[in-house]
Amino acid sequence: MKNYRAYLFDLDGTIYLGDEILPGVADAIAWLKSGGAAVRYVTNNPTRTETDYANKLSGLGIETAREEVVTSVTATIQWLQKNAPAAKV
Repeated sequence: MKNYRAYLFDLDGTIYLGDEILPGVADAIAWLKSGGAAVRYVTNNPTRTETDYANKLSGLGIETAREEVVTSVTATIQWLQKNAPAAKV
């Protein structure tokens, strides 16, 4: 397997389904992190904050900081700040 410096994972359906972690996910992520890889989580579900998702992942056994999660809201805000700073939303 080729090693990368960073890995991005979608959340619902990839890491967990509902409130259940998928089999092998925690071990796979722990293995990636133990090899020095950065692991980040992305979601297009805007109904929760990065902190909410980090807490959920931590509760499922994957210790996660808020800064490791990006939501579609965060991505949109960052894009607007860079590309249309005077835009009214």
